[in-house]
Amino acid sequence: MAEHELAAGEISGNGEELAGSDEHSEGELADYLDGLSWEPSGDARVDAAVARISSLPGAATDDHVAIYEDAHRQLRDALADLENSDPDDAA
Repeated sequence: MAEHELAAGEISGNGEELAGSDEHSEGELADYLDGLSWEPSGDARVDAAVARISSLPGAATDDHVAIYEDAHRQLRDALADLENSDPDDAA
C-alpha cells in the first residue's frame, strides 16, 4: 500500500501548514502528530473528539474522512449543548 503524500503548503491534521520539501509522507505526518501534546479540556466529549483525531496516524487513509466527521459531530454536539444550557447551571 502506497503512503499518501502531503504536498508542501497542504494543511496538516493540526491546522498548520507543512513546510520544507515538496512532499511529506503519511509517516512523517504521524511523527509530527505524535510530537504534539494537549491538555484535557475537562469536557469528556471534547477530549473524546481530540482522541479520535489523534487516531489518524494508525488509521487507514480511507477512514480519515469518517474520523474527521465523527470528531466534528462530537464537537458540534458539545457546542449545541452549551448553547442550550442555562448559564445559572454552570455556577
